Amino acid sequence: MMPLWAMFYISIVFFSGTFSMAKYRSRGVLFLVGEGFSLLFTVVIFLYYYHLYPKPSSYLVVICMFLYVVYWEFIEIVKIAEEEFQNENITNKDGEFLKIIILAFFAPFFYITSLLLKSYF
Repeated sequence: MMPLWAMFYISIVFFSGTFSMAKYRSRGVLFLVGEGFSLLFTVVIFLYYYHLYPKPSSYLVVICMFLYVVYWEFIEIVKIAEEEFQNENITNKDGEFLKIIILAFFAPFFYITSLLLKSYF
């Protein structure tokens, strides 16, 4: 059974991703698909770890999903935020703060992924 904090975390990730897809839908299909896969992979990793869905036989699948989410959140989302900052004349310190917030927000994802990968070895 998935703990309450994990359900809450997944809910926040889902709603923030859905909001992002709605707000930035003008960025095109690639953004929508990319954000969709990021959401899907985040949720599936939690489902794998809590045995709510059978985990893949190879840890490489989990690593690929993890790397995709890291790429998407730290490259694409930060790129979008920097564009927003340029439009609003916000300083670089705020951009660095955003990266710290993203890292803190995804800390549970990193933790669960590391525990899942540890279960393979």
